[in-house]
Amino acid sequence: LALRMAHAQSTTTRTVDLDLPEASFALGRLCPFKNAMLERKPNMFEKISISPVVYASNKISTIDTLLFREKTINQMKNGLKFTMPLSTSTNFGPFVIAPSAQLNGYGYFQTTKKYWNKDSLKVYRDTVPVFTHAYDYSASVSVNTRLYCFYSNKHGRTTTLRHVISPSTSYNIRPDFSKSDYGYYKYVQADTLGNNQLYSIFEQGIYGTPPSGKYGSIRFSVGNNLELKIKAKANDSASTDKKITLIENLT
Repeated sequence: LALRMAHAQSTTTRTVDLDLPEASFALGRLCPFKNAMLERKPNMFEKISISPVVYASNKISTIDTLLFREKTINQMKNGLKFTMPLSTSTNFGPFVIAPSAQLNGYGYFQTTKKYWNKDSLKVYRDTVPVFTHAYDYSASVSVNTRLYCFYSNKHGRTTTLRHVISPSTSYNIRPDFSKSDYGYYKYVQADTLGNNQLYSIFEQGIYGTPPSGKYGSIRFSVGNNLELKIKAKANDSASTDKKITLIENLT
């Protein structure tokens, strides 16, 4: 458990920013399905690990003469956030397969509502004092392996050149949380032509909002390590074999 309070004030503009308090609670890395009594190597299910963390924050931003007024207190921004990374891995022949996922949860005591005013022809924003929660998630899987290449030289002191090739690929995906099924985003009329604008009801939240837009990506990389082994001098008993790294983690 960690608690923090911060205060920033400008004597020129008379603005005051207060964080009171910010808290975080982390459980550390947990393996809920691991059996410590097993003598064999754990399987992919038993190697699942999670690292949950909870955050809470309250923030005030105002000028010094309005700091302790009721209106300022009511405009305090506060919220909760929960994150839980999940990961595991397994071996499939020479390949290491590592699935992972990330779950984020949000809790806010205020939401945003926008509406089009026909008289002023402008978009207005209201703050609705109601507790609302939201979540988002993403998933990925990576596959990597190593290839070892050796080049031997029987003449001279240079004996072996080792080349380690580490190809890796990953696939990441995240759904579109602006869909109406989730209820996190709304449309508001934005102009006199009737065009609509998408906005998040959590856009004023201190921990952000579930992202809009579907996301997916595939990545591929190849790492290279090159080592040279030099044999000890034949006429020097104190000399030993040496390994020299020529290239390290070149991708």
